[in-house]
Amino acid sequence: MTKARWALFISGQGSNMSALLDQKWDLDVALVVSSSPKAQGLKRARRSGVPTLVLDAKIHWQKLGAELERLQITHVFLLGFMKIVPPEFLNSWTGVILNVHPSLLPHYPGLKSMERAYQDGADMGITVHHVNEQVDAGHVVLQKTIVPKDVVKKISFKSAEQMMHQAEYALVRRAVEGAYA
Repeated sequence: MTKARWALFISGQGSNMSALLDQKWDLDVALVVSSSPKAQGLKRARRSGVPTLVLDAKIHWQKLGAELERLQITHVFLLGFMKIVPPEFLNSWTGVILNVHPSLLPHYPGLKSMERAYQDGADMGITVHHVNEQVDAGHVVLQKTIVPKDVVKKISFKSAEQMMHQAEYALVRRAVEGAYA
């Protein structure tokens, strides 16, 4: 089996990306892609020696796919990438695009997932799933409850959010350490 060669897609701080780049094991991250030229994660990637690519406001998905192929990318991980990936791109990358989502899917798909789960007093957790044409509806690879509903009712949103982020980093690492490393 050939080792995975990763492209990590980010939009902001890149904290999940950093959790992967900080690993001691040999993860082949060949490219960090961002939808925002001001994303702080781009600086972190460059400091780690990982090439970066900033997408145009109107993303040319076919051109992006060609660049990933040129770099021999085998897997993509959406780590806070806040764009909907169109079907024509997904069709070329079926089964090798992962996403991390801050809820226990299928509950709370889409935006503001943590906030909605917290407001409802529901279990809060993280899901890593394959990306398909429906938003946050792909096959679940890993999932973990982080803040059970009985705890949600006793802590602040900020505390719950911190717990979620810390657990998210660990789950992202587990996803790539598994069958995808």
